Amino acid sequence: MNWKCPYCLEKKSIEKSEADHIHPINKGGLSTIQNMILICKPCNSKKKGTTLRVFCKKYNYNFDEICERLEKQGKDV
Repeated sequence: MNWKCPYCLEKKSIEKSEADHIHPINKGGLSTIQNMILICKPCNSKKKGTTLRVFCKKYNYNFDEICERLEKQGKDV
């Protein structure tokens, strides 16, 4: 099944996705449904323990657009 990573918007296989803590555990984030999202492995490898804002700045992703997509899915940003 094809799906788009909510961070990079590339079409990927959902079977190869990984769970990301939107607000990282090492920064106080919790393992709750509202703080977790499936993303592609390359994005998860790049994001690691950084905040979403830092990740977006580093890889030139639009932070506001990503936040909108996550909020539409009921995620806390």
